[in-house]
Amino acid sequence: MSRRKAKYEIQKDNYEALFPGDAKNVGNNATENRRYVNIGMYYHLLKQLAVSRFSWQGLPPGIDERFIELRLFENGGMPLIFFYDRIRLRYMVTECSNMGFQNTYLNPTSYTPYGVDYSYRKLQPDECVPIWDNMLRTPLHDVMYLYATRLAAIDRAFDVNIDNSVWPQIVVTTETQKLTIENLLKQKNDGAPIVIAYDNLDNINQVVQNIPNSGEYIADKLLNAKAQVWNEAISFLGISNSNTEKKERLISDEVEAGAEKTDVFRLAFLKTRQQACDQINNMFGGDGIIVGVDWSDNTTDATIGGDNGD
Repeated sequence: MSRRKAKYEIQKDNYEALFPGDAKNVGNNATENRRYVNIGMYYHLLKQLAVSRFSWQGLPPGIDERFIELRLFENGGMPLIFFYDRIRLRYMVTECSNMGFQNTYLNPTSYTPYGVDYSYRKLQPDECVPIWDNMLRTPLHDVMYLYATRLAAIDRAFDVNIDNSVWPQIVVTTETQKLTIENLLKQKNDGAPIVIAYDNLDNINQVVQNIPNSGEYIADKLLNAKAQVWNEAISFLGISNSNTEKKERLISDEVEAGAEKTDVFRLAFLKTRQQACDQINNMFGGDGIIVGVDWSDNTTDATIGGDNGD
């Protein structure tokens, strides 16, 4: 496979991972197109947070930590593998296409590395170290896509509710009174201090009927719902948040309980990476390779507040 074709295939895979199969048939449907754009926006925002959660230390030259986190997020069902390429004489971290049979502990017994314009022979467990995304060894991008769909749905409901709140004044009258009513409304909209009416409008309530806007304003409730969905999503990523509309109303026990739940989710992702680092150091430490990973401090709180932003 050529480098250009491989790059196209990766971009195509990323696109199809973002949009489900039915998105290909939306055509010129503006509403559906806008919905998928909103979903894509929130998906990418969550993805940005997901791939920025960890900081790697001591990686050999040429190994990109962005690639590690990006592929673990997008394809967490398969591990990345750390090994020494004896042909190119350098350490590598690549994806693998074949993991052989499983042993008693459900661990793969072989790995076949591959990448863009790259291939290598099959490796045994004593030649490489797998790096998994989480303890379940399952992908995370589908979970974040679900939350992106929910956030986009709330955004759509918010837009509809705001549009309904600016419902125009609708006046029902007879054809003979149409011009008269138009002139009255024009004077009203122009701010005339006095509007002169004729005697044929004595029974104006009988010839004119107003249709009021009966839609309920719930935009504030939708913003709170959006904040709760967002904060729940980033909790699953292990990112700290208050998960409430009013931080100042929290008591210390509630804060600690929320932090404990977030730490558990964080540990599910951090533990697999630390295990990989320990195995790498044990296998390649004699060659001076000491690798570490830790939680990035710049993602300690990504909370969205609700209730008018208070």
